[in-house]
This record gives sequence, structure tokens and C-alpha cells, in this order.
Amino acid sequence: MPSLEHEAELPASPAALAGALADPAFLEAWAARLEGRAVRAERQEDPAEPPATVLELDLPTS
Repeated sequence: MPSLEHEAELPASPAALAGALADPAFLEAWAARLEGRAVRAERQEDPAEPPATVLELDLPTS
């Protein structure tokens, strides 16, 4: 399946971002603004790396 990776740096505190990215309603609204739908949202925490949230979306190709 084709995929596209995007990394973003957002101007907010880590605590504010962690709260937003852990909120399913926020993620669904973000996906809707992209004209897509959230398929999977997962928090990844590796002790050797900064915490990350992976958001997988279905997006239209048009």
C-alpha cells in the first residue's frame, strides 16, 4: 500500500501537544480538516527517543 510520511514541528509546549494528540476528538477534527479520516492513532514511547504520536489517515487522492 502506498504511504506518505510527514513530520511536523508544532509551536506548543510538550504538555499541550501531548494532551491534544492523545485526544481522539482532536485527531478526528484534524483528519476532517485534511478531508480524511483517522485510521489509527498510537503513542510511541521509546526510552532512547523523544515521545511520538503516530497518526495514520485515509486521505482522498483527488
